[in-house]
Amino acid sequence: LYQKLTAEGNLTSYLDHTYSTGAYTSIITGPTGDETLFTQSADGLAATKSLPCGMDLSFKYGLDPEYKFKYIKEMTESTPSALEKVMLREKAYQDTDADDIPDLITETVTVNSKATTISHDIFQSQKTITTPEGRTLTTQYDPNTLLTERMSIPGLYDMSYGYDTRGRLTSVNTNTRMTEFTYNAQGFLESVTDPEDHTATYNYDPVGRITGVNRLDGSTLGFTYDRNGNMTVLTNPSTVNHGFGYNRVNLNSSYLTPISGGYSYIYNKDRQLIQTIFPSGKQINNIYDKTRLVQIQTPEGNIDYTYLCGTKVGSITKGTNTITYGYDGSLVTSETLSGHLNQSLSYTYNNDFKVRDITYAGNTHSY
Repeated sequence: LYQKLTAEGNLTSYLDHTYSTGAYTSIITGPTGDETLFTQSADGLAATKSLPCGMDLSFKYGLDPEYKFKYIKEMTESTPSALEKVMLREKAYQDTDADDIPDLITETVTVNSKATTISHDIFQSQKTITTPEGRTLTTQYDPNTLLTERMSIPGLYDMSYGYDTRGRLTSVNTNTRMTEFTYNAQGFLESVTDPEDHTATYNYDPVGRITGVNRLDGSTLGFTYDRNGNMTVLTNPSTVNHGFGYNRVNLNSSYLTPISGGYSYIYNKDRQLIQTIFPSGKQINNIYDKTRLVQIQTPEGNIDYTYLCGTKVGSITKGTNTITYGYDGSLVTSETLSGHLNQSLSYTYNNDFKVRDITYAGNTHSY
């Protein structure tokens, strides 16, 4: 048993067990009592994961046919309503010139019978991606540097790429339009020139942080930092400064505006924002219970949150208005509004977890 207790008293526990056969289980219990169950077979080639809100994942592993490393060859995601998304992955190596070195590598990723292929022809220095709809993207690369030189999509202009001797991108060409890049002696991007011949330039401090941007429209931006690398001053194109302060763990603790005054931000020991103080002195307070935000207290009234499982929001209430959510695992299936607006939205999904139908006020729209 391994336990992790935060400064705010939020406890996460891991109950792990390895059997004599080599099989392994782990029960992870979060601060809210939600449980995740992970199991792995004795040979390490199968695993399952059950998430707190009903989603189940299963994994099957295979060995790469050429290099023998382990990879996920099948993954299944299932919802409580039995929707199922299955991903299969295969990799094939061919030796077309009989020299015992693969020169044509094809990877196929199939999601619910829809296959995407990635073909790598080493002799041609070419990679091709083909989508389930038959669309293709082809890239050519320099066999010596492996840098992409050209990208082609049928129906669009080709894009070509230029590089300097250090392998840095110096140009992108599309038909008659070209964007150019230059670098300073330290290797940082110094300028970008667009196809209309407008140039933006960049200035840096000795440790490589951007201190100034001279933009394409002729305006400028300036940046100042503290010793931890946090931006403390932003100077806008009107040469007006915006100031930022930070606490000991580099969280933003203050914002000083040019005109209206300053904002302050206070955090709890777990680094969650608990209070925002406005220049007027008014406050917004965030109340947490076991890591979950349960209430936002504002000058105009409180906003309350309830949860179904883990960190999944069940309802949001402000005054007489409430939104209640329904789920199928990780998928939102309904939103019910009560108060000023008394209506509901419902969603149905296909096995790809994409929205199939939306129903609002009795009317359904299908995709």
